[in-house]
Amino acid sequence: MLRIFLLTMSVVLILFFSYKSIIYLSHKKVEATVISVKKEILANYKKGQNGTHYPTSFKSVMIPTVEYYHKNQKFEITNHSWAFSNGFYVNDKVKILLNENNTQVYLATVTHFWFTSNEMIVVFVFIFTLPYIFSILQVNKRTKRKPHPLFKNERFK
Repeated sequence: MLRIFLLTMSVVLILFFSYKSIIYLSHKKVEATVISVKKEILANYKKGQNGTHYPTSFKSVMIPTVEYYHKNQKFEITNHSWAFSNGFYVNDKVKILLNENNTQVYLATVTHFWFTSNEMIVVFVFIFTLPYIFSILQVNKRTKRKPHPLFKNERFK
């Protein structure tokens, strides 16, 4: 059971990091600097019975404003999809991944690019539920124990 768990965990982590590596290597990387950090409170909404949306929880996030140079032009960008709950400070050096059209795709730092919170939650849930799924599937494959030859005709009452 432990071998299956470790094998599953290692395969999932290898797949996760290879996916991230492919994304990282396939985009142009531009050095950038965090020039300001804005704190906001985001609300998570649920849909009510009559179709209205109401807030269920609130989360404090930090949204960085990043400055970078590309082809001798200075750009400042504030992207709300780069919001994190912690970890951004002014004057931090980060990398921005650009696609073919030179539009900003990802904000990449060692911690924020490789370990975004939603992806890590999915990875760890996947890692810790796979052994249970395998154990449930293996219950049906177990064979009955054969009775001992001396006691095979006796019945226990």
